[in-house]
Amino acid sequence: MIDKQTIAYDEAYELVEDVVSRFRLKTGLLDDLITEGLLSKDINYKGIEGIYFAYERFEDHLKVKFLFDIYLDKDNPKKSFAQEPLKNYFEERNIYFYKGMIDAMSIQLPELCGVEVIDIVKQNELLMDSFFDSFQWRKAESITHDVQKRLLKNIRGNFQEDIFKVLFSNSSNLKHPLNALFLHKYLSPFSMKDRDVFFIAILNSIYLK
Repeated sequence: MIDKQTIAYDEAYELVEDVVSRFRLKTGLLDDLITEGLLSKDINYKGIEGIYFAYERFEDHLKVKFLFDIYLDKDNPKKSFAQEPLKNYFEERNIYFYKGMIDAMSIQLPELCGVEVIDIVKQNELLMDSFFDSFQWRKAESITHDVQKRLLKNIRGNFQEDIFKVLFSNSSNLKHPLNALFLHKYLSPFSMKDRDVFFIAILNSIYLK
């Protein structure tokens, strides 16, 4: 291991070949993964060849799945996040370095447990950003009626622009619970005059910055 993101090529080759031999696959799988672009190979300043994931978001999701498989109690996720190692990712000195993994947790946790990360960890701006960003990637069934009501409850509050960004970005997805039909259902009770007072201002704020 070279650092938290990179493993030495020789070490990675041995690990992959061990798996290959057990499943009787052809050798050279590691180089095939590099050729296909899933992994990247580079030489650091010490002249050591290292391997790392080319797609950081994919890497973050694999790491989170590994952590959840071992350390997450699905019946008591709050307790799991109050203990090491999960709580370490949310400490002030670590939280920005691990933003990608926190984004992945915000997607995977509600899919697994029906619980939002922001409800079991102390909230801050980064966690709220991850919460809103998660709606574009989560399985539709994890966006429950309670979550939808929660968004509507706060749609005219401090997170108004964030919530409308979520609705706009998912509006064309017919299978997404927060699509244009959801937005229409919210806006239709307003008169055109009352709607335009806030809605045009939001559109301008989001798209004319």
